[in-house]
Amino acid sequence: MNKISMRLLPVACAAGLLLSACGGGGGGSSEPAPTSPGITATTYQEVAGSVSDSMLAVLAAADGLRGISSLEGIQEAGQASSIPADPVGLLQRLLDQGASGREQAQATQTKPVSCPDGGYVDGSVSDADNNGRLSQGDSANLQFHGCVVDGMPINGGLGISVTGYGASSGSLSLSFNGLNADGATLSGGAAVSFAIGTVNTLSISLSNATFNEGSTAVRADYAVDVATSADSSSVAVHGNVRVNGHDYVLTQPTSFTKLVGGSLQPGGVLQIREAAFGERVLVKADTGHFIYQYFSAGNTGGTPDASTTGLSY
Repeated sequence: MNKISMRLLPVACAAGLLLSACGGGGGGSSEPAPTSPGITATTYQEVAGSVSDSMLAVLAAADGLRGISSLEGIQEAGQASSIPADPVGLLQRLLDQGASGREQAQATQTKPVSCPDGGYVDGSVSDADNNGRLSQGDSANLQFHGCVVDGMPINGGLGISVTGYGASSGSLSLSFNGLNADGATLSGGAAVSFAIGTVNTLSISLSNATFNEGSTAVRADYAVDVATSADSSSVAVHGNVRVNGHDYVLTQPTSFTKLVGGSLQPGGVLQIREAAFGERVLVKADTGHFIYQYFSAGNTGGTPDASTTGLSY
C-alpha cells in the first residue's frame, strides 16, 4: 500500500498543510487512456487503502485547524515561540514579527520560526493593511529548512494567503511548492474555508495537488467537508482522484461520523468508482478499521464480489 500520506502526515500536524496522499485528480491529463481497470479483484485493497489513508491525513489536518477561530486569544496569552499547529496561527506569528504602522503595505523578511524537533521556517510576510493583525489580503511565502517533526525533516515551500477573515468565518489559499518529506514531494494548491456557529463547518479542497514518490504519481482534486456540533463531526468526501493514470470519482452515500478527538464511528460509506470502466469499491467504517468491498462493473447489487478488512484508525 502506498504510504505517501503517512509520511507527509507529520507535515499536516506541524503546519496544518491539509495533506492527502493517494488521490489524484480528474481530467485534463495528457497521459494515454488506460485500457484496463485500475480497480480489480486483486488491486481494490490498494486503491481503497490509498484513498482511505489520504482521507485520514486530511482529517488529521482538520483537527489541527479546529482552533482557527480563537487565534486572538492565543496571541494575547503569549503562546510559545515554536511553530503553531495551523497555517493561520503561523501567519499571525509572522505578522507579529513585522513592524506595524508603516505608511504602506510591504513584504518583510521573517525571523526564523523554530520547528518542534529541530530546523526552522523562514520567508517573507506581507501585512496588507499594516495593522499587525490577521486580516484579508495578508500573505506569506515560507521555506522549510530541515523542519523536523517526529524525527522527520521537512523541506520545500509553502504559500499562505488570507482570502477572507472575520469573527465567525474565513478562508485561506495554500500553495505547496515542492514540499518534501522522506522522499515524497507535494506541489499544487488547496483552499480552506470555515464558519463558526451552532454547527462549525470546515472545508478543505485540494486543487491540482500533485504527489510524487518514486514511480508513483498522484493528483488530487477533491474536498473534505467537516461539520461539527456538540461532541461529533459529520465528514463527507467528494471529487476526483488520479492514481498512476487511473481516474476515480469519490462520492459519499453515507457520511462518516467522527467523535471529537476520537476515531470514525461504524456506519459511514465512501464510494470510489473508476470513471472509465465502472468498477467500484465501497469503503465502510467499522469499529476501529475500514472494510473494503469490491464490485465489478456488472455488479449493480448489494453483495460485493470480494471483501476484506482495511486500514485501521
